[in-house]
Order: sequence, then structure tokens, then C-alpha cells
Amino acid sequence: MALWGGNLIAAPLFGATHLPSAMLFPGLVSPLQVPGLAILGMLLLNGVAGIIAGERYLRDGLVAAVGVHLWMGLTWPVILAWLGPVAGGP
Repeated sequence: MALWGGNLIAAPLFGATHLPSAMLFPGLVSPLQVPGLAILGMLLLNGVAGIIAGERYLRDGLVAAVGVHLWMGLTWPVILAWLGPVAGGP
């Protein structure tokens, strides 16, 4: 149970480590200019990915967690692009 508690603490921190990529929005020169909805979306999506990767780590080890991270990194941009402006895609 303690490992799940750690996973629930680590997941939002995992999401926060991806916030610097929000600076890739055109024209942003400061982290304070990143839209709040973009930050919330990054924290939620990456937090969910972190919980899933943490679960796979607890079950199958580090390689499984890395696989989840890779899979999420490849599929989220495709899904967001498919959803288009509704989800903040191009």
C-alpha cells in the first residue's frame, strides 16, 4: 500500500517535469505566459501516464514503466492532433 501512496505522489510530479515543454508554444518568453488550461491538461495527462507507468513498474519492473512512457509519448501527440482545436491540437 505504501508503494501506491508513493505512486500517487510521484504521478503529479512526473507531470510537472513535462511543463518546460509548454514553453514550445510560439511566442512565449516566460513560463508565466503558459495558459492555465495547458498546464492543467499537461498535469492531468502526464499524471495519468505516471499512474499507469507506476502500476506497470510495481507489477513488471522498470522496463515496463519505460515502455508505458514511450507509448504515451508516441500516442498522445497523435490523439491530440486528431482531436484538433477541441483538445489544443493543431
